[in-house]
Amino acid sequence: MKVVINCCYGGFSLSDEFIKTYPQFEEYNYCWYNDTDKRTDKDFISALESFGLEEASGSCASLDIIELPNDTTDWEIEEYDGSESIICVVDGKIKHY
Repeated sequence: MKVVINCCYGGFSLSDEFIKTYPQFEEYNYCWYNDTDKRTDKDFISALESFGLEEASGSCASLDIIELPNDTTDWEIEEYDGSESIICVVDGKIKHY
């Protein structure tokens, strides 16, 4: 499974250019770290990959797509001052991404 996170301080946001190109994802702008349905939306991820992550990132964001292993049994996004990481359980062990 792929998950979109923000990798810098400031917070998750999308660029104006991305929103103009993909207006259907406007509601995803500034989504919270617990909006897991949005963060794993396959159409959203495909649009980000096509557009380019650097170009799709908002002014205080650095978006990245993390691919979790297939045998992940549980996961969540951790956030500190807008910078996000993923903690998950794989084969009974806790991993950070």
